[in-house]
Formats: sequence, structure tokens, C-alpha cells
Amino acid sequence: MGDVTTVTILGYKFAYTGFIDMNIFRKIYRKMRGIIKSREENKQFDMNVERVKERAGKSRCSKYRIVDCGFNQGIVASKLLEKLPGFSLTGFEIQQDIQQYVDDVKSRYPDRQIEVIYSAVSDSDGSVEYYEPENWGKNYKGGTTTVQNKKSISIDYASPKQAPAIDFSRWLREEVSGEEFVFVKMDIEGAEYSVIDSLLSTGAIDLIDVLAVEWHAEKFPEPQRSEYLGVENRIKEYAQDNSLLVLDWY
Repeated sequence: MGDVTTVTILGYKFAYTGFIDMNIFRKIYRKMRGIIKSREENKQFDMNVERVKERAGKSRCSKYRIVDCGFNQGIVASKLLEKLPGFSLTGFEIQQDIQQYVDDVKSRYPDRQIEVIYSAVSDSDGSVEYYEPENWGKNYKGGTTTVQNKKSISIDYASPKQAPAIDFSRWLREEVSGEEFVFVKMDIEGAEYSVIDSLLSTGAIDLIDVLAVEWHAEKFPEPQRSEYLGVENRIKEYAQDNSLLVLDWY
């Protein structure tokens, strides 16, 4: 029997004898990293949903709505509809070819009011250029962005596409009543900073009860990163002094 070699991968020890191709361990590492990340995301999702439920339970609103900025394939939307009975859902998605995913979510929840708007969430109405990745993971064209300079080797900035854009602050003011509990989940790949700036400057932020954001400041170079971190600080400071609950999404 040969010598025993021990390798530690993400806190787990593996022992083997003889020769083994290290490419196998690299594959194990990537697989385990994915599993651990998925578990962490599920844990954070459950914690966030419980906080939304707690806040909604204390409200006296007559209607409850999820606003999903970054609908994509509707995976998160489906989970939210399952965990938050009684909520309707309005989704926004920049990709124009996802009708099959929208139909799937609607078929799973036929008794719920579900609408998906094929538009980028923005700080102004009109149209916007967006940039797709050449490769993506579990999310359909995941990482697509309307913002220049995002750090990603796969974003094709040389081939921009066009999509409709909706002024999110205006949309909230026109579509949401004061008697409606609104939970906004926002995962829009760097565009969250200009949108949140607009929400604060127009006062439309007061129409939102819970705002859950996946932040992307670390994916941008200076001085963008510092500017974006400043927006994060401002919205969190605003939340402390007002009735808004801000959550970090994943």
C-alpha cells in the first residue's frame, strides 16, 4: 500500500494513496464550492423572507405585492410566491425572450396575479443599451448589465443591444397605492445605484416597505466603486430614520 496523502478542500479532508490527477481535486473543489454557496444563499433567502413576513404581518395594508427587478427565469419569483401567500407579483426583465419562463410561473400559481414587464428598470423612461455575457451560469444570460466598466471577462461591451427602459420611481408613483405593502427585490447588475438615487431624490422610496438588493459595487473600478458604496450608505441611513427595511440579497 502506498503513502497516504491528505488534501484539505474547503475545510474537508480527503485522503488517498498513490498518484491522482490534481484536476480531479479542482473539479471537486468547484463542485463543493457551488454546493456551499447554494446552501448559504438558501439560508439567506429564508432569513430575508422571514423578515418580510414579520414586517407584512405588522402592516394594515389591504394588498401585498412582490416587485421582482430582475425576473430572469422566474426561479426566485417562484420561491417568493411559494413563501409569501397572498402576494401578487410584478416582474421586470430586460431579456425579451423569456416568455416560456413567465408562462411556467403563471401555470404554477394560477390563482395569483402575476405580470412581467419586458423592460429595464431605470431612472428614466425611454430605451437603454445593455450588454450580455458570452458565457453564463445557472441564470439565463446572467450578468447582463446596462452599466459600463463592470468587471467581467465575459461581458461583450463591443455588441450592445437595445431594450425599453422604465423610470422605476415614476412607475411606483403611478402603480402603487398607499394601502399596498410593497416588497422590492432588486438584482440588476449595477443599475441599482442610479435607480436607488432616483428613488431617494423623488421620494418614491416611501412607497416601498422592504427593499432587498444584491449589491455590485465590488465589480466596478474606482471611482465608480466608491460612488456606489456611497449610495449603499445613503439608503441604509435613510432606512434607519424611516419605516423602510433594507435587506442584502444574494
